[in-house]
Amino acid sequence: MKKIVMAVITILLMSNVVFAMQQRGSDGIVYWNGDRNYPIWDAGNHGGSCIDVSSAVMKVNSKSECLIAVLDYSVNFDTDSMASKGVVQFKEDKKTGQIYFYVQGSKWGWQKFGSSSHPEVYYLVKSHLNQR
Repeated sequence: MKKIVMAVITILLMSNVVFAMQQRGSDGIVYWNGDRNYPIWDAGNHGGSCIDVSSAVMKVNSKSECLIAVLDYSVNFDTDSMASKGVVQFKEDKKTGQIYFYVQGSKWGWQKFGSSSHPEVYYLVKSHLNQR
């Protein structure tokens, strides 16, 4: 009986891993519903934030910094829903290599990318803009 319970638990865990893998691109970035135009740049247990890559605008690209604005969306993993949040800006300090973000209307100001946020998305957007 113990082996059967362990087998069922293993199958359930493996099915969750397979489902999650379908969302992750070959570049290591997780995309909302697998759509490469909507990478998730910040996430928690039940939701996070994704951006619309096609909406990205380069605001500043100088020797010292790069500033990009892009449409930001709130995503809910439990209900599989997405809602507009406004604009998020990404800023790269070219001297230090540090990446920051600022969410429109946030009281926190500019923040460094941390454990729940993914600076790879900034480089994806920057690459997309450079290819235009």
